[in-house]
Amino acid sequence: MNIRASHMRRRYLPVNSSHPTTFQYLHCVAFAIRTALIQFNSILRFDFMMQRDTHLTFREIHGSPEAMLTSMREIQELALYRKQPDEPLSLRFLSLATEQPQDDEQGAGTVYLQLSPLIPIPGPYLTVSYTWQRSGLIPDDVPQYIVLKPAAIPVQVAPELNHVIYRTLRFAARQCIQYFWLDQLCVDQTDPLDIEKHLQCMDRVYAESQCTLAPLCMLIWNQSILESLASHPQDLRMAELSMIERTLASLEQLVEDTWFWRTWTYHERLCASSVYLAISLHGARFTSTETQDCFIVADDFIVSIERVQCMIEGLRKNDIIKAGMPPSPPREQSRRLWALFQEFFVKQTIIAGRTNPIIWSKYIMKAIEKRDNLVVSDRLAIHSNIRHHTWRLRTTLLQNARYSYSTCSLVLVLSNYLLLNEKSSRQHFRLPIDQTIIGVIRKMHGSEQLRLVHHPPSSQGENIVVFPLWTQEFLENITRKSSIGLRVASNGEGTQDVREQSEQIKEGFFAKVDDSGH
Repeated sequence: MNIRASHMRRRYLPVNSSHPTTFQYLHCVAFAIRTALIQFNSILRFDFMMQRDTHLTFREIHGSPEAMLTSMREIQELALYRKQPDEPLSLRFLSLATEQPQDDEQGAGTVYLQLSPLIPIPGPYLTVSYTWQRSGLIPDDVPQYIVLKPAAIPVQVAPELNHVIYRTLRFAARQCIQYFWLDQLCVDQTDPLDIEKHLQCMDRVYAESQCTLAPLCMLIWNQSILESLASHPQDLRMAELSMIERTLASLEQLVEDTWFWRTWTYHERLCASSVYLAISLHGARFTSTETQDCFIVADDFIVSIERVQCMIEGLRKNDIIKAGMPPSPPREQSRRLWALFQEFFVKQTIIAGRTNPIIWSKYIMKAIEKRDNLVVSDRLAIHSNIRHHTWRLRTTLLQNARYSYSTCSLVLVLSNYLLLNEKSSRQHFRLPIDQTIIGVIRKMHGSEQLRLVHHPPSSQGENIVVFPLWTQEFLENITRKSSIGLRVASNGEGTQDVREQSEQIKEGFFAKVDDSGH
């Protein structure tokens, strides 16, 4: 299983051939055959994994309130846990080997990388945000990389990662960064515990890096496209119509890249401290003045995504577009581009903040729905990482079709915004069972709140679920597992009041439930 895609299990092979040319050829053929078999196997087992079901109502998913209750309790007991306070990260890092072994068996085009054991952050490091689609035009001089592991056999990097590493090392040298982190090689793909550990702290891996490089698949063949993407944001506010149209067309081509439509890369963009896009040049020459957020590294055009944001904002504030002068297509293009890009420009501190938590959960879920990834349960970890959830789900335990993605998402929302959001845990709650998960969250932040009640409704046939939200057994189990205990009390009507036992929490942090149950 891989953090990005479970079918990418081992994308590299041991180095054990004395005929490098023949070996590399056979390796490529074997890799192509193996990839086809894996894809076929993925189709066969796809029905046994968690499915995307956000288009279905909870009644369509479960059939009855009782079945939904059983599923929610099973998810809670199996996978729900409380995130412990952050400790200093310990990660594996890649760097160029200090001594390149002179091994004639591997040929002159071989470069060795050193993989460290799990260590505290040794200094500034670079993270890589990439897709498995081949990134850019691969030049002839891309070497074959071999990873030297502590007390392990060296492994040969898969062909599709060689170019990613090649571009990363050139960028790292330009930025004077020695270490870089790439999930495929820095996470033990054979150890589910190591995978789960990294899934739950991936936001910190990217946030604590000096910067993130995103090698795109896009190629710049045309000089005008390069000049448009290198435009200074301030110049676009006063630009003529022809320049506006060229820049808008170039940005539309940019956003079509696969990187903008993968779930994991969206997560990495929001969590990273800063992101640089790397776009391969083919026939175009950079003639503009280099700046810190727009420059050239070998045959890669590098531009920060923050600069792209400023470019779109400059276009939106252009007098021609604002005035609504004909022709109107530039105005419509600008509006469409902003709709596409704005999900990448929202500040992560706002998304993860305590202001309007429900509306931001809906925002993140809708943004994730537009994007693709193979392992659906990974979306739960991505949601929790972006929102900095206190209560999380061990997603590697939920990769099964018996668990609904919508129901798991509901457990996350209820656990984070009812159990610990300065509220007491009531004994029952109502849920419109004929709503989708997005519809339920919309009701939670709108005027029609998700209502908590102490007793079942008197009328028959209401489209709601009424049952104990957290059972005594579940609360006691969580209390034992959490480092900060939970005190379970009763208010006289059987309603359970959950409080944290911590000196750091001010008295009255949770609102006390009165006798009326409101």
